[in-house]
Amino acid sequence: MFFILVIVIGLVAWALHLMQEAVESREFSLMLAGFLVSAAALR
Repeated sequence: MFFILVIVIGLVAWALHLMQEAVESREFSLMLAGFLVSAAALR
């Protein structure tokens, strides 16, 4: 259970990082990738 929680937290952190980079560079593909990672992590 703890291992899964660590993976989910890592995915959410990575998604937030992707979204931040996407906003700075205005890249739609990075925004989409960040959204998909966060959606997958929350399932």
